[in-house]
Amino acid sequence: MANGQVANEPPVRYRPDQSNWVVVLLFGIFGLAPTLCFWLTPSRPADRVMMSLLGAGFVIPALLLAIWLLRAQIIATEDGLRWRGLGGWRFAGWAQVTDYYDKLLPKKGLTAIIETGGRKLQISQSFWKDNPEFRALVVQNATQARAGGWGVWGTRPELDWPRVFGYKSRDNWSIAFVFRFLWVLALILAATLIPKIVNTFTTLGWKWGLASIGALLLGLGPMFLYLSLFQTTSADMRRRWKQRITISAGGLTYEGDGTKFQVPWDEIMDYSIAPRRGFNLASTYAVVTKRGSFDFSGAISEVGILTRLIADNATAAGAETWRSQGDDVLGGKASRWTSGCEGVGERVYHYRTRTNRALLWFLSFFSALIPVSVVIHKWVGMGAKDDPVFVAIMTTLMGGSTLWAIWRYYTASIQTDGVGITQHTIWGRRFLCWDQIERYYKSGGDAAVFGNVVGAGTRIRFWMEIADVEELKDEITR
Repeated sequence: MANGQVANEPPVRYRPDQSNWVVVLLFGIFGLAPTLCFWLTPSRPADRVMMSLLGAGFVIPALLLAIWLLRAQIIATEDGLRWRGLGGWRFAGWAQVTDYYDKLLPKKGLTAIIETGGRKLQISQSFWKDNPEFRALVVQNATQARAGGWGVWGTRPELDWPRVFGYKSRDNWSIAFVFRFLWVLALILAATLIPKIVNTFTTLGWKWGLASIGALLLGLGPMFLYLSLFQTTSADMRRRWKQRITISAGGLTYEGDGTKFQVPWDEIMDYSIAPRRGFNLASTYAVVTKRGSFDFSGAISEVGILTRLIADNATAAGAETWRSQGDDVLGGKASRWTSGCEGVGERVYHYRTRTNRALLWFLSFFSALIPVSVVIHKWVGMGAKDDPVFVAIMTTLMGGSTLWAIWRYYTASIQTDGVGITQHTIWGRRFLCWDQIERYYKSGGDAAVFGNVVGAGTRIRFWMEIADVEELKDEITR
């Protein structure tokens, strides 16, 4: 018997979220569909081999994820923890658990980590459902650990403070290096292609010349656009290069812009997300204190930890979370209510935001590439080959994704009232009473992060880029 646990208590088995099979399916489709298209239609052997290699880049990760989903599990018993992934079983007794916490990882999001000597058991919320029974069992049995309960790494005052946040991080150095390399590559490509386009105009005529310019814009235009966006972000980061924010139990210390001041937590009066400046990709966070105001960029190291620390400790500000100074929601306050009047009817959370509109234009642009290429081919004999099956399959895949995104942007929504929460999906309406909700959690990773509300055999699922997502999360919590 370990740490007061009842003898012969049944083990707690912890498995990955089975909704990850959707990722396996999507990767399989994107890997196999274009490959089969090239093999089932007249194509050059070299094209088939190239497309097979590209398809393998999707299919192999899909197979590995499928094998992992079938094998991965964690078993907590009275003796300790057993777990496996793609490899064999591992075991750690409860006395070997030295620490446990949640950590915001750049690629995996919020991840539960259990340290057992020289090994770390990582449980990412992107792939695993939240399991309160398992987490409670760890707290009950891991009595030798540093922590007395679960907490976010970097926010535990007695263990992790003081913390220093700045811009001289490995990630920012890597981004700066890649950014400069891409600029050099883009300029070399442009210098190589422009003389050829000029030669095309003089030798083959204006049709071929315009087609060449169109191909150049389609190929290099997005690249130069993104480099311009990163240029703005990089310039803002260089301006802040000497900024530092130090967090301690008593408050924070700000250094930058030729100033330095120390502020107790109870003298922070407000904090918010400032409107984006021009084409800056990184958000700007503004803090108002009795001793001065300052802002910092989303490019600062571990920005998720820093913003959480300020929100958790600056209780005098009277805000529960970071709010935006600008309104990203299209339609204004009236669009947030079913009646069209602020405060009247059911609360509506939709996807019509400026950010989602930009993403929609981005997706529509790539969906139009194949049809446009076919038109160019018919016009001047260059571009995508005029294979009806290939064009139909690729246009259906990209066009279907775009049409679904357009539907979600204009129609999909979450509605809440005093009774429960309602989701309007392409397949119909789903409803959950507040007292039927059994749990709510986040799943997915990177851009595909979803909120899940589960109960009474029903799952309501929404993309975290929905308008007013923080208010929706707070309402679900309440």
